[in-house]
Amino acid sequence: TPSRMTVPSTGFYLVGASLVYDTSSGSKELYFRVNGAGKLYSASIVSTAASETGISSSVILQLTAGDYVEAIAFQTTGVALDILAGGGGFETSTLWIQRLGS
Repeated sequence: TPSRMTVPSTGFYLVGASLVYDTSSGSKELYFRVNGAGKLYSASIVSTAASETGISSSVILQLTAGDYVEAIAFQTTGVALDILAGGGGFETSTLWIQRLGS
């Protein structure tokens, strides 16, 4: 599944994500969940101008082999918004994970 990353071994992991919402004002949020459950850590921003909005977050998680992590985007603008996938500057949305140790 392209929307999640599965860890190969038990340990502590630094997990991060960044995304860019297409043009619209309103509240936007980015949060992580493990194995499809919970809302573990979030970052939010309220944009007042109708412009692209970038948001990023990271957290250290203790995970077990086979656990998967997802970054979830949420917004309350009242309309469907695109998450920008690439381009110049900050217009790259990504999920990354780095094992720190056991």
